[in-house]
Amino acid sequence: MQLHTMAGKVVDHIELTPRERECLQWAAVGKSEWEISQILGISEHTSEKHLLNAKSKLGAANRVQAVAEAIRRGYIS
Repeated sequence: MQLHTMAGKVVDHIELTPRERECLQWAAVGKSEWEISQILGISEHTSEKHLLNAKSKLGAANRVQAVAEAIRRGYIS
């Protein structure tokens, strides 16, 4: 019962980590996972994971939708 109730909730505020926000910000200007990894000094796999986590948290189907939702919610500009 508790899971059903939690699943039915609409979440207005989503906690994105600073790294997820950074990766989304770079994705918003067209950088690839590899380019983001080079800019931030992390592995390509890690930059991809940050973007996947952000996409999941934002309920986005793809990277473009995740960036648009992050902009809409004011997480990035």
